[in-house]
Amino acid sequence: MSEITAKFWFIDDIQTLLMDWGLSYQWTSLVVFIVAVVLLFLLLCMLDLLVTKVLIKWLHYVVKRAAERSQVNWFDAMVSRRFFRRLFRLIVLSFITSVIDDVLLGFSPGVIKGVVLAMRCIVVFYIMPTFGSLLDAFSDIYMMIPRNRQKSIKSYMQSLKILIDIICVLMIISLLAGVSLTTIAVSLATSAAILTLVFKDTILGFVASIQLSAQDMVRIGDWVEMKSNGADGVVIDVTVNTVKVRNWDNTVTMIPIYSMVSESFINWRSMEESEGRRFKRVFAIDLLSIRVLEESEFEAIGKDPLVSAHFDTLLKYRNEHPEQELTNTTLYRVYVSAYLRNNKNVNDNLSLVVHYVQMSDQGLPLEIYGFTYERGFEKHEIIVAQITEHILNVARVMGIRFFQRSTNVPAENNG
Repeated sequence: MSEITAKFWFIDDIQTLLMDWGLSYQWTSLVVFIVAVVLLFLLLCMLDLLVTKVLIKWLHYVVKRAAERSQVNWFDAMVSRRFFRRLFRLIVLSFITSVIDDVLLGFSPGVIKGVVLAMRCIVVFYIMPTFGSLLDAFSDIYMMIPRNRQKSIKSYMQSLKILIDIICVLMIISLLAGVSLTTIAVSLATSAAILTLVFKDTILGFVASIQLSAQDMVRIGDWVEMKSNGADGVVIDVTVNTVKVRNWDNTVTMIPIYSMVSESFINWRSMEESEGRRFKRVFAIDLLSIRVLEESEFEAIGKDPLVSAHFDTLLKYRNEHPEQELTNTTLYRVYVSAYLRNNKNVNDNLSLVVHYVQMSDQGLPLEIYGFTYERGFEKHEIIVAQITEHILNVARVMGIRFFQRSTNVPAENNG
């Protein structure tokens, strides 16, 4: 029978008891090892419970009292990012790692080394979310200061988090491989130089795909527009190297995925998920058609079927502005605004503006700006077309002409 080595007192008692019962040394070692692992796990759970239920609450109370004296509510930022919880759990994991040698005393050195190695890897891995929470909390605290709200540091925090993650991953590889961190870093730097030359597009695409996914920039089904690559349509596939877009003319554009990160493009998803889709049209009024309306002309306009539905709005406007000369353009602008606000297809909860823009040699431009409830391309365009046609028809009733370049060709040149 193999030599029995003295173990941790509790484990040693169990081993002696099992041996007295006549259990073989191999089975005794297996059972004792399982008991030791369970003991470590229970110790970890007890310490974690102590930390989360007692120490964290006590720390929250103490730190919150101190934070109340500060103008910046940094305590809430720390708590919301779960920094304290993760920090104490990291401390607990480090403590368990430090006592493994004592708990597993007497077991095979290879077993002890394997368990210690696994725990050290877990500790290093848990450093990443802990420092991530700290950096996120720092970013939140920075943005709480009024003078800093226009200068976001989120990109710097993300860069630091990536750097910390890379270092932690390298440390884990170093622990598993039994090689110094410096050696791994030098080897990776040398390999990276070669791989960058050989697999440049693949590496750029892989990194870009991670960025697109992490920042939720593009999804399958999104309507994207990227003029530099001639793309305007729906995303039908996203791979490591390319984004496939089916254009509205049913052609397919293959966009290198790193172009989606390095160049600008429009993603219409937020519009499709919003409460409406924007429309904007400009009607250039001929200046020679603008005139002051007589009372008889005003009454005649009110009798026209096209205008009668909103004539009360025009009467109300005239009564509220008796000092203003009522021109046909004023009446037209007020009518168009009332028509749009009462149109069941137009969302008047969003921006809705009827106004004049900069006058030019092409007349007085009247711009309408608003949103339809319908977000689909085809139905949206039909609604806007109906609105445009009605506005054009009403202009005739009010004696308004629109500017239009002459297309007449002299008779002698018209073969």
